[in-house]
Amino acid sequence: MQESVPPSSHATRSGSFSRILSWCFALLLGVAGGMAIDDWILPEPSTTQDYASQVAMQQLQQQLYQEQLEVDTLQGQLQVEQGTIKGLEDELQKMQLEKSRLGEQLAFYETLLPPGPQGTISIRAFDVEMMGPLLRYKVLLQRSMVNGKPFDGTMYFTAEGLRNGEPVSITLEEATAELAEGQELGTANAAVTAGKNQFPLNFEQFNREQGWLVLPDDFHIQALTMSILEGKTVRASRKVELNTTEATSES
Repeated sequence: MQESVPPSSHATRSGSFSRILSWCFALLLGVAGGMAIDDWILPEPSTTQDYASQVAMQQLQQQLYQEQLEVDTLQGQLQVEQGTIKGLEDELQKMQLEKSRLGEQLAFYETLLPPGPQGTISIRAFDVEMMGPLLRYKVLLQRSMVNGKPFDGTMYFTAEGLRNGEPVSITLEEATAELAEGQELGTANAAVTAGKNQFPLNFEQFNREQGWLVLPDDFHIQALTMSILEGKTVRASRKVELNTTEATSES
């Protein structure tokens, strides 16, 4: 004989099962909602990493661009410096070639000159030009080599002429004046004064000299003599006749 189950027991079991299903459904809804909220609030890890990588790459690109600008600037400066160095090297080479050419010419002309003892002073050129009360002179001196010891002496000028109708000989003095830049004695309207009457010389083999001499107002010049002194000894002299422009040499 079977036992019968009371209706109230079946109802109780059905209600419990329904409540369990409701709780499970609510739990699933809560989990799904939480996942949706997390996806909406927080970006995916892969998206955050991509953004950081892009920022780092842009920074590196900017740094690389700045470095390239500095490299281009340095290369430009290097090219300018290399061009300057090349120009100086070319100029130096030209000067060396010119020096060699002049040395060969000098050696050739020295073979044409009469031989003389070492230390002999020769006046190779002496030009004089009258410009009103002034004389402009240009001198080229040569000296035979003496073991590298330079010549140390003086140069002075003696003028022959007439003063008050009488023949006289006077030592001329250097013409000096305050000149503006670019002006030259003989062409400038400047007050000329007399300076020194002896001019120091110091050279080894060749020497060029030029300058101005002042003439006294009451003096009529006829000839000019240049003399080279070493101590008190006259080593060389040359006389220029200003009337005939003929020059004679005296040793």
